[in-house]
Amino acid sequence: MIGVSAADNAKGITLSPREKECLLWSAQGKTVDDIASIVGISTETARIYIKRFINKMNASNKTHAVAKAIHMGIVSIN
Repeated sequence: MIGVSAADNAKGITLSPREKECLLWSAQGKTVDDIASIVGISTETARIYIKRFINKMNASNKTHAVAKAIHMGIVSIN
């Protein structure tokens, strides 16, 4: 199971609840379209949240952001 840690801001990164949700779904391999459908938002809005967490994590793309989140303990894999 994959989860998101509540201690993200302890790592110097503060993600909004929606950014965390999109990060969690991204960590589970979901596409932007999948995330939009699951969360109930438009594809463009999902892209915005994903771009925000990519930027906040100083990552080059979604996969890099997920890898960094796992390494930093923001996303946990149980």
